[in-house]
Amino acid sequence: MAEKKSDTGSVESLVKRLSNPGSIHFLKQSKRTEVIEGLSWLLTQALEEARKIKKDVRLQQKWFTIAAYLSQVMGKITRDLEFERLRAEVNALNQRVDQEIVLKQLRRTGKADSSDRSETHSALSDETNPS
Repeated sequence: MAEKKSDTGSVESLVKRLSNPGSIHFLKQSKRTEVIEGLSWLLTQALEEARKIKKDVRLQQKWFTIAAYLSQVMGKITRDLEFERLRAEVNALNQRVDQEIVLKQLRRTGKADSSDRSETHSALSDETNPS
């Protein structure tokens, strides 16, 4: 009798992938990109419908209102993506500042060895000079 393969392996691999904060951000960003693409298509359709209608001004106005709402939602999603990117940059800068504060304190007390300094220096130069 063959054993049925459970879904726990796939769940475990998903948990491992999502345990990295970078992959969560990537997943959010990719889903938002899909939503923006769908909204963009709907916006195009709404504008086309609004332009088709010449005689019924009320109906034309409703289509333009729908287009405006779609634009607002797309703008909000885009701002949220930008906000998350900026927040990640601020967090990275805070970590760098904290590392420098700790190193300065260690240097003052004479407890920092040369390997700590060189690792921090190379990490900081990698972040400031991306390839």
